[in-house]
Amino acid sequence: MSQPLMPLLVATQLAARKPSTGLHSSSDTPMHMVSKFPQPRSDNVLEIRIGINSGRVVAGVIGNQKFAYALWGDPVNVAARLEETELPGGIQVTNDFANLLRGRFVFEPRGGIPIKGKGVIGTNFLLREKSKMVFAPSA
Repeated sequence: MSQPLMPLLVATQLAARKPSTGLHSSSDTPMHMVSKFPQPRSDNVLEIRIGINSGRVVAGVIGNQKFAYALWGDPVNVAARLEETELPGGIQVTNDFANLLRGRFVFEPRGGIPIKGKGVIGTNFLLREKSKMVFAPSA
């Protein structure tokens, strides 16, 4: 049985001269996170839904007594909506994000989904990393 949990926000900073540095590592993280694993001291299984978008955000620390790190911006809001509409164990990404990583990962087009305040946005399922097969010439 799955338990509903608070959304988890994972962010990465991309270097201007090396955009693949942060982008690839941020995509590796969700691939490992979606696997089911037992909750401590429970027979329940934790199932994770992930939504990923890319773009500029504003980050900062908020609070007077208890501090928290927060991100704000359109990409964060869209990613949160993608997570809400995904099935447990899945990763849903925007078309823009999929186009950035199409050479390294395998995506399955999902089509458009309505996003509050944005209209219909094209999305894909992130399935897996492309295999790194090496082909040797036959003898």
